[in-house]
Amino acid sequence: MQALEKIGGGLNRISLTSRDVIGVNQTVCKELYGFSNFDFLIDFVEAAFDIEYTKPQHATVVAGGSGEGGLSDFEQVLLTLHLG
Repeated sequence: MQALEKIGGGLNRISLTSRDVIGVNQTVCKELYGFSNFDFLIDFVEAAFDIEYTKPQHATVVAGGSGEGGLSDFEQVLLTLHLG
């Protein structure tokens, strides 16, 4: 996580799924998800799970996690990669 601190970012839904944050720092992407290329990871997740990458509009998740404001399918896959 030192690489994320060096670029001045914290962890939230937007930074964890952003091409502008994770996508430009291969070290952070590798540390978080096990892939050094975020665009490749997006393509892989979309193809493997038949889901679409969507950038979250809010930094936090609404309580309950269902419907608008909950984690997208794409975010759930990233979370699983991170925890795995």
